[in-house]
Amino acid sequence: MINTRVSTYSLIAVLLLSGTTVSAHGRMSRAVQFYFDVSKSSRLFESDNIERSKELIERVVCDFKSSDDQFRLLAIHANTGTSSPILNMSGPNCVGSMIDYKIKEDWKNNLSPIIEKKLNLSYRKEVGYKTNIYPIIRKIQRQNRGNNETEVFIVSDMIHDYGDEDFAKDLLGVTKTQVVDMAENKVQQLAIAGSLNGVVVNIRIPGTISGITQHESIRENLDIYWTHFFKATGASVDIDML
Repeated sequence: MINTRVSTYSLIAVLLLSGTTVSAHGRMSRAVQFYFDVSKSSRLFESDNIERSKELIERVVCDFKSSDDQFRLLAIHANTGTSSPILNMSGPNCVGSMIDYKIKEDWKNNLSPIIEKKLNLSYRKEVGYKTNIYPIIRKIQRQNRGNNETEVFIVSDMIHDYGDEDFAKDLLGVTKTQVVDMAENKVQQLAIAGSLNGVVVNIRIPGTISGITQHESIRENLDIYWTHFFKATGASVDIDML
C-alpha cells in the first residue's frame, strides 16, 4: 500500500513539474482551439460553410467530460495577432454523481445557439482584405504550455496574404521541393521549430460545390506548404475539406 501511494504521488509530481494539465477527475484535460478565417478569400460565409463549421465544433466538443476541458473560437483576418477570442468556454460543470448525464446533455443543448451567434459576428470591412495566419502560432503556444491534449482546428483556405507575402502569387508555378524549402525556412525565420510538440493541427478548407477557380492552380502547393510548416513545429497535421 505504501509503495502504491509513493508511486502515485511521484507520478503526480512529475506531471506537475512537466507542466502537464491533469483534471480533478484524474485524467488529461482537453484544450481545443478553433480558428475561423473571416477574410474575403476564405469563402467561410458562402454556401453552407457556417453550418458545417458549427457542426464541426459540436462534434469535437460533444464528449467534453468536465469544466476542466476548454475550447476557444478565434478569428483569422488582417489583425489576427491582436484580435481577442470570439468565445472562451469550459465543458460541463459535472459534480461526480448520477446527475452528470443530465448536466452534460443540458450543456450540449445550450451550446448550439451560442456557437451559431458567435460564428455570425460582424467584422470591420477592412480587416477582411488580408489573411494573416502566422500569429496563430503564438496563440497556440500560449494555450499549449506542456498540455499534450491540445487540439487545433483551422477553418481557412490557408492563403496567407500579409506584408510582403501573398501565397496566391508566391506558390504559383513553383516545384514541390521549393515549396518544402519555403515552409522549413519560414519556421526557422520565426524561430518556432519544435514549439508545437504534441499539438494536433487539423486544417479544414471551406469551399463550394462548384470549387474556386482562383485556387485550383495553388491548392496542392498550399497543402504541401502547411503540412511541412506544421510538421517542422513538431505538430501532427491533417488537411481536408470542411
